[in-house]
Amino acid sequence: YKVIVARDGFEALKIFQQIHRQIGLIILDFFLPVMDGDAVFEELKALNPGVNVVLSSGFAEQNKIGAMLAQGLRGFIPKPYTREKLLEQVRSTLDASGRPIR
Repeated sequence: YKVIVARDGFEALKIFQQIHRQIGLIILDFFLPVMDGDAVFEELKALNPGVNVVLSSGFAEQNKIGAMLAQGLRGFIPKPYTREKLLEQVRSTLDASGRPIR
């Protein structure tokens, strides 16, 4: 996989707007500088309703996670996690999307 890192939520949105066709999955932290993960998620869904987003956090509120899942969040991976667990989540999310990933 090719990984693209954003320093904050605003940068993540900017990157997505520029190269969204090259992005198969976004792993989004809940607590980010500039914009929290739920705000970034809403913007991502507005830009592309079919975007694959997995939320990662050690402190996210369950009701917010539930609301995001209802809005199309593809999964949640609690911190801390192992590399293997992360790769398992990535693969299962990409497989479930049914879209070819380059």
